[in-house]
Amino acid sequence: MTESPAIDATLAAAMRGKEAQWVGESVLQVWERIAFHGIAGALNPRLGQLSDWPDHILSQIKQETQIAALWEETHRQCVAKLIDGLANRGVETVVMKGTALAYSLYDDASVRRRGDTDLLIRSSDRKKARAELKSSGWVKRDSPHGLIYQETWLFNTGAHFVHELDLHWQAVDSPTLQTILPAVQYFEEAPPLPGLSKSAFAAPPILTLVQIALNQVWHQTNGYAVEEAKVRGGDRLIWAMDFNLIASSFDQRDWSKLTEFCEKSGIGPIVLAALRRAKAALHTSIPGEVEGQLEQQVGSPEIHAYLAEKDTASRFKTDLANVHSPMAKACFALTQAWPSAAHLKEKSEAAQNSTAAGLRARWLARSLKRLLTGQKPL
Repeated sequence: MTESPAIDATLAAAMRGKEAQWVGESVLQVWERIAFHGIAGALNPRLGQLSDWPDHILSQIKQETQIAALWEETHRQCVAKLIDGLANRGVETVVMKGTALAYSLYDDASVRRRGDTDLLIRSSDRKKARAELKSSGWVKRDSPHGLIYQETWLFNTGAHFVHELDLHWQAVDSPTLQTILPAVQYFEEAPPLPGLSKSAFAAPPILTLVQIALNQVWHQTNGYAVEEAKVRGGDRLIWAMDFNLIASSFDQRDWSKLTEFCEKSGIGPIVLAALRRAKAALHTSIPGEVEGQLEQQVGSPEIHAYLAEKDTASRFKTDLANVHSPMAKACFALTQAWPSAAHLKEKSEAAQNSTAAGLRARWLARSLKRLLTGQKPL
């Protein structure tokens, strides 16, 4: 997918309610940018600002909006039923990221396009949560190698939608980023989310803002999946909408808590950059004193280096250093060093002529060499 500042600027103008003239690019390229930004639903009420756009792309926007509405309703039903069932088992849950925002700050949840719901539980409740998922018709999917503190479950509606739920027992999968976003904080002051379920609670907005800001930097380095393709970039307009809505909901106390959180965590520059991207795209209002305070903060070199690091072996060493108990370190290292046979076959060009044991031995030898020598992957 090719980036296009001209297309992105036009789409941002339309989302601000401004007249947005057709930019003269191909319909395919414009649609690719709309898909990357996840904003078809946000553009649909603003088609009057796209008066000279080709009918074909206007029809695509309408069709995508209709599909998103159907997806949202079936997704809400199966997720709400699961959350209620977990509550009946005594399992506390916190809805994170996109779904939390969809049902708290968006007038229409389907506008906040996303591929799944992120649900946080306490680590001690994993057994009960899995039992409820199974009894509710969810099926566990094999997780990609590298995920430690979350797993994906699927629900087939039988009506053309297979919904995904990421079950977390840490808010983020990285031990390094867990130092910033420990799971226990998500259960403190979690506001109710009645639009989703009578039993649902959302992540505190400040933690949501910080988590999305960190995700932006992560995706700039590691890419983002759009329609089965990986695209690098963190400036998605749907995230700018998130920041715009969160910022609009903040009062002075919230802004003070955010700046204090950023100062303590060493992520002021990251959060400021995210807010400024939203300000540039959607004219998000940021109090001047808040912007000034964040501008003066010094970021954590370790966090910035970790988010910018592309080499998985280097990130592994940093993560391992941030796992504190010896037993947890051993489990973390073993999980990383022992990928599934399916993962090995997918990654190895020699998979057709090798046994699982041979592939694993080759993987371990290569990983050990990289750890010891610091050699980067080709």
